Amino acid sequence: MFMPGSVFESFNAKNLNAEQVARTFVASVPFHELSGRRNSIVVGPRGSGKTTLLKMLGLEALSFWSGEVAEQYRSRIDFTGVFIPTDRVWKEQIESLSSRGFELDHKLLIGRALFATHVLSRLAQTMQFRCAYEPAARVAFRRLELDRTTEAELVRALSDAWGLEPRIPSFRGLLTALAVRKQEIPRFVSMEKSRDAGGREERIAGETCLHIDYSTAVSAAIDIFEQYSDTQGERWALLFDELELAPSYVVQDLVDGLRGGDDRILYKMSIAPYNPNVKMLQDLMSAMPGNDFDFVVLWYATKGEGARDFCRALFASMVKERVADEVSPEKVFGNTPAADFDALFELAKHKDYSFRRYLQEHGIDVPSKIKGEKRRAELVRKLVPVIRSRIEYLQLDAPRAEGHYYLRSRKAIPSMYGGADALFDMMEGNPRWFIGVVGPLLEEYLKSRERISISRQMQEVQKAVWKFTALLRTIPCPRPAAGNEAVGVDKAIETIGGYFADQIHRQQFKAEPPGSVIVDVTVSEEFEASLGAALNAGALVYLHGPSSDLVLGTLKDRRFRLSFLLCPRYKLPLILLKAVSLRRIFSRASQQQIGLFEEGGD
Repeated sequence: MFMPGSVFESFNAKNLNAEQVARTFVASVPFHELSGRRNSIVVGPRGSGKTTLLKMLGLEALSFWSGEVAEQYRSRIDFTGVFIPTDRVWKEQIESLSSRGFELDHKLLIGRALFATHVLSRLAQTMQFRCAYEPAARVAFRRLELDRTTEAELVRALSDAWGLEPRIPSFRGLLTALAVRKQEIPRFVSMEKSRDAGGREERIAGETCLHIDYSTAVSAAIDIFEQYSDTQGERWALLFDELELAPSYVVQDLVDGLRGGDDRILYKMSIAPYNPNVKMLQDLMSAMPGNDFDFVVLWYATKGEGARDFCRALFASMVKERVADEVSPEKVFGNTPAADFDALFELAKHKDYSFRRYLQEHGIDVPSKIKGEKRRAELVRKLVPVIRSRIEYLQLDAPRAEGHYYLRSRKAIPSMYGGADALFDMMEGNPRWFIGVVGPLLEEYLKSRERISISRQMQEVQKAVWKFTALLRTIPCPRPAAGNEAVGVDKAIETIGGYFADQIHRQQFKAEPPGSVIVDVTVSEEFEASLGAALNAGALVYLHGPSSDLVLGTLKDRRFRLSFLLCPRYKLPLILLKAVSLRRIFSRASQQQIGLFEEGGD
């Protein structure tokens, strides 16, 4: 039985084989969008499920997936998926060349050769699996039966096209030859590092393994495969994962390639939201979203966009893996405590003079006395989360000065964060977070069959927040003071969260306190990069519009909120609140902002 141990490390689909990924896979709306016959770019932060989605489009994972939904998708997906994970060694090997005197053209040539070899290796593995594949019922592919002679001829043809000389004319021999080439390129580079730069141009020109274009090589391979397998016009999908870890020029090549090419080849790639070195739209000839490709987004700007539905489906899958009977989230976690709105208003009126004054100024008593169902619903939706948060955290009956309140001394996370709905909201539809938090609690329930208390739920949430904060601490960020020493980006997130908490709790009641941030155009390059890394980690959530860029080259003039997972840490309600400028937040926190913003602005 697979059981994750850490919320941010253990559940990582890149460490799981195809059968493990397929076992608990939940077919979501993003997967439905991704499975269509279109080029796609999957965008999401760390742990949001990008790798799982792409792996499930691969032929091997599809073959292991069971159930009625699996059959439906196998009949829908009419392309052979080739899963291609990013090899982190590419970047390390190529970046080292700059310091060794290699020209930029040579560096790019070597990097693209490594990339092409990796792509061809994955393509050969998929072709091998395709030939041995026993199709499931209603699958779009028919079985290919190649005898040894035909396989040998196919491999020889592929080897000729790719400049390889396998010892044995079989797929195993072909894969071995590709593995050797993966070593030959770094070996050549290593030898060149110790040689004089004179004559390097000729030596590089003579290395045929450095002069292979992945796109041309893939098209040629499909032509050859069709001839020997008696298939014509079938589509293949190259599934590029974690491109934020790949060299920027490789990613740019792939993005530029979306504009057109071999119509048998689809491109489906995953990437984190912030990528300053990748230009999605360079000119009128660039690939255009909606025409040449679709974005598939793996985060939810607000609570009402489907995160709860996905969490419920994932919960059901986790239960099904462990027991035969059905168990509802409410049976395990209870319902998120509902408020008696009239009683809540009365309590707040009694304890919070600024809220009482707000009601008086707006002619409001309690919700049940508000005329008009629409107006009543709007006021409840807007006011109740802020009221509950103030009652939970503040000494509302003991203000020390006009408009200034003291926080209550409490160690436990309030109950407003407990129960199935609130718990699912905090998970943000992020599978890694969800399984890390919910997994241990579900195991406890299945052993005892007793509802998990809110205090126990909050213990797991706190553990997740601590681990997440530790992750953020590893992301460097300039210090907003003289000296410009770097600290972790968790300090910047803490400043943002602390400002929101102060505006909600320590000030007079505001119906719409600030709770989201717009990044100023004067933000420094270093600070923007740190915030971009926090966005990619999931600490910030991009509040995009329907026509917004989804792969961001810059954060400037964009609006973000803190992840709901961090709301208990900063005593914030689980709602989207109005925006305030980033510079304003940091000017309130510190008069010294060296390293954070350029001159100018507020």
